[in-house]
Amino acid sequence: MIELLQFENCERIKITDIDNDDYVGVVFDVTDIEDQSDLSQQEESITIYTEDKQYVEFFQSDIKSIEIIK
Repeated sequence: MIELLQFENCERIKITDIDNDDYVGVVFDVTDIEDQSDLSQQEESITIYTEDKQYVEFFQSDIKSIEIIK
């Protein structure tokens, strides 16, 4: 699995999910396991604010790859 905390201070990234869909946006938040609610998946997640103005959360198991965009 991809270690998401390394992307916490990145500005723009491209995430490819396990369905091969691409999302480009600004990193809004990285949530570690201890901060997840008891009702959510128990793994790290990353939330980005996409170019089409939506907040999208990805759990580690949903991510195929992450690329930093400069």
